[in-house]
Amino acid sequence: MLLVEKNQDSGTITYRCPECGWEEKQHGKTPVVTAVKPARRFGAKVGGKKTVNSNSHPPRNKIGRFVLGVIVVPATVFGAILFLRSDPTPEEACDAGDATACFDLGVQYDFGNGVSMDDVRASSLYQQACDGGHARACYYLGINYRTGEGVTQDLVRAASAYELACNGRSMSGCNNLGVLYGSGEGVAEDDARAASLYQQACDGGNELACSNLGSQYYDGNGVTRDLARAASLHQTACDDGSERGCLKIGIMYYNGESVDQDRGRAATLFEESCDGDRAEGCFRLGVMLRDGDGVAQDLDRSKSLLVTACDLDWKEACR
Repeated sequence: MLLVEKNQDSGTITYRCPECGWEEKQHGKTPVVTAVKPARRFGAKVGGKKTVNSNSHPPRNKIGRFVLGVIVVPATVFGAILFLRSDPTPEEACDAGDATACFDLGVQYDFGNGVSMDDVRASSLYQQACDGGHARACYYLGINYRTGEGVTQDLVRAASAYELACNGRSMSGCNNLGVLYGSGEGVAEDDARAASLYQQACDGGNELACSNLGSQYYDGNGVTRDLARAASLHQTACDDGSERGCLKIGIMYYNGESVDQDRGRAATLFEESCDGDRAEGCFRLGVMLRDGDGVAQDLDRSKSLLVTACDLDWKEACR
């Protein structure tokens, strides 16, 4: 049989099976168990660690027979107690309302991590997590609605999911919602609203949004045209790892727009862009190397870069 002991001072609970020589200690309170059937309540994940809300436990006099002293538990319930004390599976946690567990499962099915890839199941799990307030799940759900992965393509629902993500402080959600406002997909076209969303996301550290906002200032869409501001934003985006930002500020250096013309600097930026699989960056650098434009001519490398650009679907490089 199983012995259960609780130390009044430390709160430590010791589970022992004298016949099998097994012992395990648990510090703090045990999971809640109802008198009718097993039940658990799970807290939210914070910083990668599980926290349990204070109301997850009943008053002390309702912990059943877990009282001071030694309790003799029939061996027939030994396995049940171990089951109740074990961590829930991701599916159980999701079904119990853990939005993070639902999102993590969605990612597994979305990318085939440990399970067969299933876009429909992934979208369903993202929806469940999004309904539970998980901002990144809303962002992923928005992507699926925009592309039609696992769901019927629906740009209105994509915009709605991105908005929920943005409201939950997903900067990627704010950026993608800005893209929809800029193109009029699923929402009425509104360049000013797009610029505002890009600004919000850029301020929140999203480098792609900084580059998108730079393009708004470059073209004067939704904001007053300001090339100096555009250059600054594209440079910020590039510095933070956006290959698009590197491409755009590279073009400005190549043409001398609001910055001193510097084609050597432009070539370096195009290379950074190409390293990030930005086809236009590969193409522009290939042309510069072919023509010896601001860099030493290198026909072999030029050919290689133009082939890469073509493979990345930059049609002009395929001629």
